[in-house]
Amino acid sequence: MIDLSEYKHLWDGSEKGWILQRFDRDLMEIEILFDKSGPSIKEINALRLAIPEYGRRKIKEVFDELRGQRQIRIGEFESIEGRRIAEACDREKVRTRIKGRVETTFLPFNKETQMALVIQDDTIALVVAEEGIRQGMRVEYIKT
Repeated sequence: MIDLSEYKHLWDGSEKGWILQRFDRDLMEIEILFDKSGPSIKEINALRLAIPEYGRRKIKEVFDELRGQRQIRIGEFESIEGRRIAEACDREKVRTRIKGRVETTFLPFNKETQMALVIQDDTIALVVAEEGIRQGMRVEYIKT
């Protein structure tokens, strides 16, 4: 159980002006898919054209790394960057699997002082936000 006593001023009225700012980030996880035997030289060349990190490396090096793999995780990206990578893969006929998700975070913010309370520990930050919502703190949606 996390002790929230040092954060209760956010919702108990002892300090005026506290709200929770809510930020939603659209994220895309991108995987590259290959046949059972792994990528062909043609697929490696296409991958190197579509994704700069592979394009900067020698074809043999990329081929040796990916030999026999049926899929590789490229990473998780903000939606704008993810769409750019997905479009590049489509242009080069690289098969992809894309999973989208929304990451929501909350930031305690004082509207009167224009100061935020940054809680470094993500677990504590989430528990503080949940308790703040439970206690009736106002939530303000911030578009990013």
